[in-house]
Amino acid sequence: MLNNKKILVTGGAGFIGSHLVEKLIKDNPGHIILDNKKYISLKSFVDPESEQMNIYKNRDIVSQFRLTPAYDEIYNSFYSPIHCNKNYYLNLLKGNNAIALKCNKHNLMLIYQIHGESKLYLFNPSHRVNIMDKPNDQIKKYGHKINLKPGIVIMIPIEWYYFYESNGSSIVGEIESDNYFTVLYNNLR
Repeated sequence: MLNNKKILVTGGAGFIGSHLVEKLIKDNPGHIILDNKKYISLKSFVDPESEQMNIYKNRDIVSQFRLTPAYDEIYNSFYSPIHCNKNYYLNLLKGNNAIALKCNKHNLMLIYQIHGESKLYLFNPSHRVNIMDKPNDQIKKYGHKINLKPGIVIMIPIEWYYFYESNGSSIVGEIESDNYFTVLYNNLR
């Protein structure tokens, strides 16, 4: 009955959801898991039956696997005494997948490739009218394409737009940090 259907499982990375997803992938080729703030089992990421996956901006997995020292080492290269409020994220992409267009609102935004390869598209804010509310494939011509490989760190300028995509297995880290003025300003608005 559910064969070859697209199914949305909310909480697909939780205990019950992850077991449900395991059952569903036996009947459906590939799946996508989108989970921002909960624990994730990497079992689905390394499972050869799993063809498609998107886990975006997960914080907990960074601390769960004790990745903070590695993130700190990268962050400290760009650190300024006025920076505060840093956040570390991990993104897991599997299959032909893309992170949707985003605008950097942080004083410091770093993207770096940990595993696999990705393509980063970076857009000047002057192209805003040409890229907003359009599919990624239609806006690529307005951006700068950067091939990300393990070890490469890219700093995204504030107010610039970006998205990245991968074909295969890819793990991408993100670091966001603001200065004290920005944190104060955003809390007072």
